Amino acid sequence: MTAAIPESMRRGVIERAQGCCEYCGKPQVTFFAHEIDHVIARKHGGQTELENLAFACFECNRYSAAPE
Repeated sequence: MTAAIPESMRRGVIERAQGCCEYCGKPQVTFFAHEIDHVIARKHGGQTELENLAFACFECNRYSAAPE
């Protein structure tokens, strides 16, 4: 189970990203909605804080979630 990211934090990440994927720059006008991603995964000790969150398109978020 994943911990919910507070709505105010989500808005801050999206605002910082200006509506574009922070990895590849793709604007959020694609078929799949962009998602909030932990840059350093929680399972690796990453915290839910603005500095460790990124606005990611579906493709980039799935790539970062690939098994190691």
